[in-house]
Amino acid sequence: MPRGNMWEENILLYSVEFPAVGYRGSDSSGTLGNAGASGHYWSSVANGSSNAYYLWFDSSDLYVSSGLIKRNGFSVRCVRQ
Repeated sequence: MPRGNMWEENILLYSVEFPAVGYRGSDSSGTLGNAGASGHYWSSVANGSSNAYYLWFDSSDLYVSSGLIKRNGFSVRCVRQ
């Protein structure tokens, strides 16, 4: 890794944890899914009136979405910039 890469240096200096807490689906059951296996986190940025950006990960993948319906029960993690 190049040491001059600011993003990589910031990763070494600062850390934030996103536990694999799973999610609550958009159905009415309120069942918790994938706890301990994946993490699903909302962004503070909306994408229209009923969607928002989110981060999803598991043990092998990381995905940033351009929008999913807000009625899904994802976690929120406060991060100071």
